[in-house]
Amino acid sequence: MRAGKNTTNARVSRSDDYRSPREAFDLLFNYVPRDKLVWAPFYFDGVLNMPDDIKYIHSNNDFFLYEPDNFEILIDNPPYSVKQKVFDRCEQFGKPYALLVPFDTLERQYMADIMKTKDVTIIIPKKRYKFNEMSFTPAFKTIWICVGFNLGREIIHE
Repeated sequence: MRAGKNTTNARVSRSDDYRSPREAFDLLFNYVPRDKLVWAPFYFDGVLNMPDDIKYIHSNNDFFLYEPDNFEILIDNPPYSVKQKVFDRCEQFGKPYALLVPFDTLERQYMADIMKTKDVTIIIPKKRYKFNEMSFTPAFKTIWICVGFNLGREIIHE
């Protein structure tokens, strides 16, 4: 499902505007359910590189104020400048979620708290992703932090 563009979203700065590459979603959907309705709340330019067989909600609403009624899982690449707030909000929903974040997110205290009390799987891609129209590959590596999917493994390196 897609909606028209408006002016509100969780983006704080221009550096938060990056579209995830299709290969990042392809890797994730090797492990998480493909038959659930996905909410991908972070809009960027409205283009979402989600696999064609995935049903999703992707509209330009403020993540911190809006919640669709019928989503089953949340999957996206959040704005990194507000990662902790995004994780806190995801925890409030009480549904499985997967966020593509920099590897160093694992060093944060809020992640230690989540990992102590939740079912967490880390999916580590074998390479660094290039985001949207970047002419370079970023200096940081990203990982999928998957919470509540009961994947049976704590770390997957693909």
